[in-house]
Amino acid sequence: MPYSDILYDKRDAIATITINRPHAMNAATIKTYDEMIDALRDAEADDSVRVVVLTGAGRAFCAGDDVKEIFLNPEFRDANPPSAPWSRNGASIARSRSTCSSLIRSRPSRRSTAPPSATAATSR
Repeated sequence: MPYSDILYDKRDAIATITINRPHAMNAATIKTYDEMIDALRDAEADDSVRVVVLTGAGRAFCAGDDVKEIFLNPEFRDANPPSAPWSRNGASIARSRSTCSSLIRSRPSRRSTAPPSATAATSR
């Protein structure tokens, strides 16, 4: 899947997902969540990935949901009754956010392959 809202890289057992919307302080859209879900599922399916790093481009990690996407959306602006698209868009964002959170929380822990001496040296 080609990404436009995130950058996704896998290297040396590390998958890095970068929210790449610095112009909006990385505020997430439904598309952003969908891309993160796809990347998280890819990392979960890849046995060589030991760590997933979630970060943001620019000066902010993530400002939350992109409210402009909801309120400036013509479907919302021109709707009758006015609350109907908010309910649809709000439910879509909430569902996507919940899926991302579930994937992050349910990531199975895998035992470290580092020798005990390396683990002890880094915990001092």
